[in-house]
Amino acid sequence: MKPKVYFIGQSHIDAAWLWTKDETLHVCCKETFENALRLMEKHPDFKFAQSSAQYYVWMEKHYPEIFSKIKQKVKEGRWEIVGGSWVECDLNMPSGESLVRQFLYGKKYFKETFGTDVRVAWFPDCFGFPATLPMILKGCDIDYFYTSKLSWNDTLRYPYYIFWWEAPDGSRVLTYIGIAGFHNEQIKRAISIMRELHNSDILLVTYGRGDHGGGPTDDDLKEIDEYRKLYDVKFGSVLDFFKEIESNANILKLPIVSDELYLQYHRGTYTTQARIKELNRKCEAYIETAEKISSIAYLFGLDYPQNEIEKLWKILLFNQFHDILCGSSIAEVYDDAKRELNYVLEECNKIIEKSMDYLSKLFTLRKNNIMIFNPTSWTVNAIVKIPFSSSKDEKVTYVAKDDENIYPLQKEGNYLIGVLSLPPLGIKCFNIEKSNKNIWTELFAHELDDKIVLENKFLRVIISKESGRIVSIFDKINRREVLGEKGVRIEIYDDTPIRGRVTVGTYAWRGMGADAEGMDAWEIFIFQQPFSVSYKVLDEPLEVKLVESGPVRARVMIKYLYKQRDRPDSLFIHYIDLYYDLPYIIGTIEVDWHALHRFAKLAIDVNFYSEKPVYEIPYGVIERRNIASPYASLFDRAKWEVPAHRWLDYYSEKDNYGIALINNSKYGFDIVNRTIRMSLLRAALHPPRYGTRTPGGPTDQGRHVIMYAIYPHKGDWRTAKVYKIAYAFNMPFIALTNKETEGKLGTEFSLVRVEPDNVIVTVVKKAEYDNSIVLRLHEVEGKESRVKVVLPFDIEKAIETNLIERELNKVKVEGKTLILEMKPYQLKTVKVFIKKS
Repeated sequence: MKPKVYFIGQSHIDAAWLWTKDETLHVCCKETFENALRLMEKHPDFKFAQSSAQYYVWMEKHYPEIFSKIKQKVKEGRWEIVGGSWVECDLNMPSGESLVRQFLYGKKYFKETFGTDVRVAWFPDCFGFPATLPMILKGCDIDYFYTSKLSWNDTLRYPYYIFWWEAPDGSRVLTYIGIAGFHNEQIKRAISIMRELHNSDILLVTYGRGDHGGGPTDDDLKEIDEYRKLYDVKFGSVLDFFKEIESNANILKLPIVSDELYLQYHRGTYTTQARIKELNRKCEAYIETAEKISSIAYLFGLDYPQNEIEKLWKILLFNQFHDILCGSSIAEVYDDAKRELNYVLEECNKIIEKSMDYLSKLFTLRKNNIMIFNPTSWTVNAIVKIPFSSSKDEKVTYVAKDDENIYPLQKEGNYLIGVLSLPPLGIKCFNIEKSNKNIWTELFAHELDDKIVLENKFLRVIISKESGRIVSIFDKINRREVLGEKGVRIEIYDDTPIRGRVTVGTYAWRGMGADAEGMDAWEIFIFQQPFSVSYKVLDEPLEVKLVESGPVRARVMIKYLYKQRDRPDSLFIHYIDLYYDLPYIIGTIEVDWHALHRFAKLAIDVNFYSEKPVYEIPYGVIERRNIASPYASLFDRAKWEVPAHRWLDYYSEKDNYGIALINNSKYGFDIVNRTIRMSLLRAALHPPRYGTRTPGGPTDQGRHVIMYAIYPHKGDWRTAKVYKIAYAFNMPFIALTNKETEGKLGTEFSLVRVEPDNVIVTVVKKAEYDNSIVLRLHEVEGKESRVKVVLPFDIEKAIETNLIERELNKVKVEGKTLILEMKPYQLKTVKVFIKKS
């Protein structure tokens, strides 16, 4: 019997890359789709698959004739819609909720416009895939996953073509890694491997020009026609292929993979284009906050801005396309992206302000009151900045009062800063008052001969005046030093492209060359420098100074100048903050960056060892083995730069002690032995424009502000609730001032209270298809849990849905309380119908 080969015509069109999105719309998409339709008229067997809802929206708006023909071919079964997502986004850096929205809005569009329920996730060119992705896909009614990128690995060949990919919560999707190329020698080799690995004679082969578009050609179809002598050629669909594999699963060798699909390539993309990554993180936080506060206002009578919020999500989702968010596009793409993402932030702020203003009428507010919104679902001690017109009398001190407590405040320009206790997913009002006496807190800052010491009830921190490094972090509660000999410092690595690093020859025809000169936006070259890694530690400060020692915060400022031949100097201003009532240090690094082919990292040496550090990934966590471990495999060692989100935790089982590194905008990290590094900035060259060979200027030039926190703790990340501190570190705590009202809610309101505390509410929004409120819950710590969610309203009914709001079953309700059972690491979505009374 001949091997069966499914030939799938397609075109991987980059939404923006070496060209702008306008060119994608008017050239790449238009010409590719016209060509596919032409081939369908000429070749009755020909079928075509295309992803990305955004492209269809463009056709519908700008080229309705083409769109009408596509719609007819979809109806005939000759044009297959794959993917289900808004675009082929990056999958390492968007939040878990962003990935949900890719499919929520993508599948919603395809269902409403074409009547099609897309079941195949389609990410041929994306740069790695988190271990939690099967959970998100299954929750969005996606059963199958296709990529071809893992064939690009630069260290070890990925061991499988087809397998069950399983998430930590037990969700599975059938996964296929496609072959590169569709010529006979490649097909023969792939069939041989499929037989050996999986006992299968069935192969899926995609063909067609991608990137700038084009799709299949007449010559492609002629070549495939010749293969009929060798293979059982099938012009089927991607879905048909997966269904056939699934139907034969009992006789095939299909391994189960319970891990991330790490791409051993393009590791520089976790860091390149820092501003876009910062804007992405900030937009995610602000859209979620806008949804939450708008939902509360909606429950009290304000119209919910559903269309406006959906529009903002779609702008963000487009800019999560892999070559945009990953930093591998030309400069003009980032001009567009920065403008669009700043627009998202501006509109989110307008939505938040409107809801806060509406809700203020329901609270009791006096002349000197403020109301603050907490978007997290637990009681939090939050650093809050309160707008304030500074008094001429600099000696005046201020406090914030609630019904039970007095909180010290400290001036910072036109703001007062304080650490305030806020109720879960709620609003609290405080009175701002002058204090007749100095406020004492357990916060000390003093200078000794060669060092500055900051100290609160949790930590003692020592900064060397000679080097500017943090040389000691002493945990006063657990009586132990945390840092190793080298302490906390900034390192600058030589990241000059070296010939031979880039080996994928397909780049040659794009005018980029097949070597390093066109690829340094993607790749890291610090380990390819001749003879040894070359780096400089910033340890000769221009200035080390204690600049604040107030009741709320003590602050040290360290200035460095980094000099590079033939480049302007780069200025680093590193602030180290300790707050009176927080068990962690906060660092702020302000950089005026002018380097070229340099890579800046924050490095932390600790005095204990972690075999398996833990990293946050979209809606979950992953353990990765320390690459210096004698037990590390070659696959482990290939992970010398890895993606993560808001936190990583370096924990020693032997010592039952750990240290968390938390950030507000970074995605690239490495851990070697007892050294933790967070990647700050790169200075690669923009890739060449399409059809040229000359790279653009250096990326990431100019001013950046990077925030991080170092949190030493006893126990592991679960015990220390690292994820809650990191979540709050990234969310905005919105303050409203200058209102005087007398409302029925008094001075405090909370939308939800959740038990147990290992379950958090990540989303509150109006439902897509009715007037209920949607709550998304996440079990974070891997514990089976009986969950109670208490609301302040009487509940008419509650229905569990999947992630795209397809109804599943009723949820138990007792008065104002939802009762659910959650599996370890599970996501649950509930629609809640509130009684009108």
